[in-house]
Amino acid sequence: MIAPDTEPIITVGLMSRADSSSVVLEGPFETATGQDMPEGRYVITRLENKIRAEGPTIVEGPSLSLRAKELGRCRATLDEVVIGIDFHWQRKESQSFQGTLTFGASPDGISIVNELPLESYLVSVISSEMSASCPPELLRAEMKGAPECRADSRQDRERLATLEE
Repeated sequence: MIAPDTEPIITVGLMSRADSSSVVLEGPFETATGQDMPEGRYVITRLENKIRAEGPTIVEGPSLSLRAKELGRCRATLDEVVIGIDFHWQRKESQSFQGTLTFGASPDGISIVNELPLESYLVSVISSEMSASCPPELLRAEMKGAPECRADSRQDRERLATLEE
């Protein structure tokens, strides 16, 4: 396991060109300016070049970042996230995320990104890609192997960069 103060933070695109979005906050969240965001359902809309969140409180600005104050305890659930894009099983479903969700306004609509520690991301990916019926030992082995694969790919990239010079 990586030490919390050295763990890489990654950013993952979740949606783009959305007309609006709905998010349910569970646990304590705050905006980038430190404003507390009470738990509950918020409707996110784009007003020209601004984002507006309307729910238990109303917030408006050029973008909106909702940061979980307690990573392990907080969840933000987005409704109607398209998964499996361009696959035969493409569908919309509610998806829960940890970390920070940022809503941005563009001429095409709303974009949503998730920023979170790498290990939290790996846990979510492994649990979504493996069956719940898998033995716990298999899930643990997959989780333990992920950092090694990450290190190997980083070394491979460094090696390739050296060869290209």
